[in-house]
Parts: sequence; C-alpha cells; structure tokens
Amino acid sequence: MSAIDAHPAKVPGVNTEVVGGGDILPSEKQRNHYFESDLVEQESTIKSRIAKVTSIYYNKATHMTKTYEEALMSHYKHDNHYGYKHFVQRRGELGPWSKHSYLLRILVTELAKPPSDRLDWLFWHDADIVLMNDLLPLETFLPPKTPDWDHINLLVNNDLGGLNDGAFFVRVCDWSVYLFAGVLSYPYYRPEKPIRHDEQGAFNNLIRETKWKDNIIHVPQRWFNTYQDFGTDDTIPAEWHFVHDYFEPGDLLVHLAGTTQDSRPFIMQEWFERLKTDYAKYNIPLAETKYVEKTKLFWETDALNEFQRQDDYWRYYWLVNNLIGPKEDFLTEQEELRIKEEMSGNYSQEAIEQAIKLMKDERKEAKQAALRVGYKDMVEGRVEDRIDAE
Repeated sequence: MSAIDAHPAKVPGVNTEVVGGGDILPSEKQRNHYFESDLVEQESTIKSRIAKVTSIYYNKATHMTKTYEEALMSHYKHDNHYGYKHFVQRRGELGPWSKHSYLLRILVTELAKPPSDRLDWLFWHDADIVLMNDLLPLETFLPPKTPDWDHINLLVNNDLGGLNDGAFFVRVCDWSVYLFAGVLSYPYYRPEKPIRHDEQGAFNNLIRETKWKDNIIHVPQRWFNTYQDFGTDDTIPAEWHFVHDYFEPGDLLVHLAGTTQDSRPFIMQEWFERLKTDYAKYNIPLAETKYVEKTKLFWETDALNEFQRQDDYWRYYWLVNNLIGPKEDFLTEQEELRIKEEMSGNYSQEAIEQAIKLMKDERKEAKQAALRVGYKDMVEGRVEDRIDAE
C-alpha cells in the first residue's frame, strides 16, 4: 500500500474496499453516479495532470454524512469525462488539520515518481461542495503556460472573512511541500500569532508572509468557490467590490459555506434536486460561458496587481469589520430603536417602517462616506495601515 493509505468508514450502499493508493472504489452498482476505476493507482496512465482531493470521515452514518457522500458522487461525470483522479481521505487523524496533512502526503508521494508520471496540480474541495457543471474543465482556471506565471504555485480566494480554503489549486512541487509543512507547524513556530478558524486561519496567516506570497494568486471567488446567495450588504461602497460571489448557472460548483450543521443537508439536497430536474440549465459547455474571456482578462490585468489588490482587500476588511463598520452599524441600530420608541402608539406600523427605511437610507450614505474617508486616511498615512494585521 502506498503512503496515501486510507481507513474508510463504512458507507451504506458503497463498497469501501481500499484499493491502490487508498482511494474508495464504489461497487458496480454505484458506478453510474459515483467514481470509475480510474481512482485505482495505475502505471503511467494519467489522463489529466490534475487530481481532486477531499476528505470525508466519520464513525457513524447520519443524514449529514450521507449527504456528503452524495455530494462526492456529484463529481462522477466530471471526473470520468476529463480523467481526473480523485483522492478521498477517510480518516482524520488531526481533525481539521488533516486536510493539509493529507495534501502533504499526496505531494510527497507524487514527487517521488518520475516527472513524466507525476500530477501537475491538486484541486482541494471541501465535503460541502456540490459539483454543478460537468462540462467546465478544471484546466480553465490554471495560470497561462508562459514563463511569466511559472512561479505561481497556489490559487486561492478570499470571502468577506479572509481566506476561504474550501477550494483551491496547489501545484505539485517542492514549494508546496514546504508550504503545508509550514501550515501544520504554524501553531508551534508562531505561537504568538492569533489563529481564527483553526487550520484555515494558520493557512491565511502564512500565505500573507513575504516568504510565500510571491508564489500565490488570489483569483475571483466565482471561479471555483462560489456560494449560495444569502444576500449582499449594500452599506459598503460598491466600488470596493467587497462582496461574496454567488452561484449562477454555468459555474463549476456551489460551496455551502455559512450554512448550519442542521440546515446544510437539506440545502444540499435542494441543489441535488436542481441538477436532477434541470441538468441542461447548469451544465453549460465552456465555450458557451464567459470563462474563456474572463480568465484571459484576469491574467492580463488583475493578476498583475496581486499585491495591491490584497493590500486593498485587507484595508476593506479591517474598516468594514473592525474599525468603522461596527460603530456605524451601532448608530443605525440605536436610531432604529429611537424611532420605534418615539412613534409607537402614535403612528401606524406602516408609517414606522417608512421612517426606519428613510433613516437607514441616510445612515447607509453616512456609513459609506465614513468608510471611504477611513480608506483614504489609511492610504495617505493619517491612520495606521492594516494591510499586515491578522
């Protein structure tokens, strides 16, 4: 057995026999909607130089775990069509940190092979992701194969809370081995640094360090980590584009981040049902999407300004979430309470709601103005710049 061994949980209806590199091979009955036998380690027969990697492990099957298994099966047609090998971790020795230990094990194993037999990239995806477009290849999102981009080894994206590592690409190379070794050891060699969200926080902190960031590009969230639409805060200046990217038909996948443990299986089932009832609506060939044009434009423009874009992102983050946003929101809440108290009993509910709406429109403009002033003060040095703050 290779270094990428697995210890699978028993999944009802799925043959969890360990094969080849430790991946989970389905029974013949399941293959029509699970994975084909290309999961088995084969000698020099890689169809694609990209492989997917994920993690699903548990001791007892529940509605949630069964839903995760079904989400995993949503990759079947995509994997089979483009020849993507799919690694599935079935035991989490390090809890949430097992993600990076598993990636590290795969990277080391790949680098031990002759270069002609190695994978080029790994695509990590969390278990709460549903593959929505079987006709959009992962290769769409990789850097152009030119000397200008040969140094890029990691493609990630931010949401409104910083890095979201629910989906990302990492190149198979020595640099990546050192990166994930650094993530795993981060709490030990950076004990003074605060870590939010366990391994994701350590990952976020590490890739912002000068040693690593030259080899990283933050791509649009929409490309391969888009969310279900749960609203947009219109009190933030529109020109900042400090918003989540939400799923639209033709996108690769939908990531159910931000959903609760109780609601997630039901929401994921709704997405399965959409695919089942209207497959053609979501499965759009690459040439009929805007991704060819948009990815080309990104690498020609935004990608060249990676450091500036990230500096601005972290300024926005601190202004919205810490320095100005909470104060402005508190003032709005207090004003709403005042209106309700003064108008209650003397005016209709409709009149009260109208007064609150007018107040919120005014407060929105005030908040946006305050955020813009805060940003200008940071850039021009009148207040502490927060581009390096955790």
